[in-house]
Amino acid sequence: MALGLILIKFDFFCRKVKRQRSAFYKLVTWSILLLLCIVIGTYRFIVTSNHPLAVHKTYIYIEPFSSYYRQTNHSQIMVDWNDHEAIRRDAKKTGDGEQGLPTFIDGQDPKLEEKLILENGHNVLVSDMISLNRAIPDFRNDDCKTRQYLKDLPKVSVIIPFFDEHISTLLRTIHSVINRTPKALLKEIILVNDDSHKHYEQLELHITANKWEDIVRMLEMDEQSGPIWSRLAGARLATGDIFLFMDCHVEVGYNYLPPLIEPIARNYRVVTVPTLDSINKYNYEITEVAAARTVFDWHFHAQRIPLRKKDLAQKADEPYFTPIIYGSTYAISAKFFWELKPDSGLITHGADFLEMSFKVNLCGGMALEHPCSRVAHLYRRFHHEKHNYNDIDFKAANNKRVAEIWLDEYKESLYSRHPERYHRVEIKEEDIAEQIQLKETLQCLPMSYFFEKLAPDMLERYPLEEYKHFASGAIRLLERNDSCIEISGDADYGEEARLEIAKCGYNMKHPHEYQFFILRHFRDIQIRGRSDCIVNSIHGNSFTYRHCHYNQADQYFRYNIDTHQIYWGPKRNNMCLDVDEENNIIITNVCDSKKALQKFVFGSIHLSMLKDWLGNGAKILDEKEIEDLKNEAKHKSHH
Repeated sequence: MALGLILIKFDFFCRKVKRQRSAFYKLVTWSILLLLCIVIGTYRFIVTSNHPLAVHKTYIYIEPFSSYYRQTNHSQIMVDWNDHEAIRRDAKKTGDGEQGLPTFIDGQDPKLEEKLILENGHNVLVSDMISLNRAIPDFRNDDCKTRQYLKDLPKVSVIIPFFDEHISTLLRTIHSVINRTPKALLKEIILVNDDSHKHYEQLELHITANKWEDIVRMLEMDEQSGPIWSRLAGARLATGDIFLFMDCHVEVGYNYLPPLIEPIARNYRVVTVPTLDSINKYNYEITEVAAARTVFDWHFHAQRIPLRKKDLAQKADEPYFTPIIYGSTYAISAKFFWELKPDSGLITHGADFLEMSFKVNLCGGMALEHPCSRVAHLYRRFHHEKHNYNDIDFKAANNKRVAEIWLDEYKESLYSRHPERYHRVEIKEEDIAEQIQLKETLQCLPMSYFFEKLAPDMLERYPLEEYKHFASGAIRLLERNDSCIEISGDADYGEEARLEIAKCGYNMKHPHEYQFFILRHFRDIQIRGRSDCIVNSIHGNSFTYRHCHYNQADQYFRYNIDTHQIYWGPKRNNMCLDVDEENNIIITNVCDSKKALQKFVFGSIHLSMLKDWLGNGAKILDEKEIEDLKNEAKHKSHH
């Protein structure tokens, strides 16, 4: 009886344990299944969100376990990264374009050259004549050439977007990167084809023939999106610790990379840019560009201003702070790049370099330009672009978006330059709410800090409110009511543009863009809405325009209200604007107050300022000019 009772209880206990175990197994099984669903769902969400072409979605950055910045025991050994053998080999090269010298085509048809430049933005025949592996001039200073850098440096993903770039120019960019980047530092080159109209079978064959498949990766955009989204797509695909964004028409200099990435290796919130030298679009000559800092004007164009005294006082091989990152080439850690959450609300191109600059310098980072890193950049005549994107003026939209997010009370200085253009663009609060929240999350400093601490001298050249002008509007021949000075051709032509005589527009005070000139506070004649000023052409006595340099010199003009003449250069040179009637262009000639073709009137003048030329405007930099003008004033007062 007792034994039977015991057996019954034991059986009951076993059944209970079995039921509990079954429930436990079920719980474990369902928990595992739920966990797997969460993991798979999260993985699919991340994969979908992080797809290279899903640039409009938020990228979810997970720092790899192998990341350079997860390691703490980096060697502090310094080494010479120069490839001295390659430098010696290049020094012996001769031929078309070698050493960065200009290349000319004998008997080239000027009309053909013009056609090719219009189509490609540069002389592609010259590009085709030059070796893809050409030697370039070494513009580094002596300290840079001998400087050593950390041996243990992070690996780099070079990201190069392109659209319809000429094949030899694109290949030369790739060759220069592969030839002059230490293999130990180059993780990959990502070429992002922005849905080009041209076919690039030759590019793929070239990659295969040179056995670059392990280093060069191709990404095809599914529609033309512009460089902003193309760069973002490339960054989404990249696996390096550092991203190096680069235009598709550059040639990197010797030992260009270690100076760029060592500061980032020491502090992942540092962003670096090289000094950009210039490749001539007509003959591919490479010319040196002086060290300077980058800021912006109130048309949101990048501008260069002189180095500060403390920058000049430091060693010649040290990087210096720059308020703005010039967007064509810059290096940034992947970790910091994704922390800053690049604004995918910007479309096509324009203003993205300002957005990144403000984020870097106001949100815990620092931008540096390194004089030991040189990259030659081909400044083309045009940008491949749609003027409108979905019927939106995308440049105005981008500018206004950046202004609404970052400029605070200073945004009106941007809008006041083109009120009608910005008035047509609407930026909704909900569209920028995420970026506004990001500013709070990153504890970004206000824009006042930028102007007060980072670039106080910027406002001297580019004031919040424009300086009063000496004169502005159309410039008309005094005795011909229908004859005005006009820029020939497209306003992006630069070097080959001329000043011609053309029929005046209907509004003399506010003419169209090719006839709108400003005799500025700085004593130069600027083309309104641009960063260019009138200057005498290097090809003769005609006039063209180039970037305003604010140093007067060859951009110094003075208007004589008594004789109606426009003087070019100091008074002692006695040179004035004149008209070459045979060629219908503006030239420089010896001043003759009786000559009708030297007499001009502006659409609008500030009479009191012009009468007191010495007392108004920027300081005259030529001491002899000041003396001559004072003597002239004394002479007038005696008569």
